[in-house]
Amino acid sequence: LQPAQIQVSRSIRIAAPPERVYPLIADLHGFNRWNPWAKMDPAIRLEYRGPAAGVGATSAWTSEEVGSGSMTIIEARAPEWIAIRLDFLEPFEVTNGASFSLT
Repeated sequence: LQPAQIQVSRSIRIAAPPERVYPLIADLHGFNRWNPWAKMDPAIRLEYRGPAAGVGATSAWTSEEVGSGSMTIIEARAPEWIAIRLDFLEPFEVTNGASFSLT
């Protein structure tokens, strides 16, 4: 009875130009320094694969608190756009997308 697809949008104003914010998303090491899901479990195990930043960069996680899965940057146009594929494995399997538009 649920729709096959849903979309959720959120916005926030950050007092910084896109050029300063973009690296904190495009580099998944930087992303995980502010990622609220990673902060939920101080014992989270993170693994990085692929390039350090941009298309192909992948971060995988395993956590007792937030489950396990991975995220991969699938599109990047500096400094205004990043699209990510999220593959959740536990507590349930599902693939979702997320994108960041910086203006």
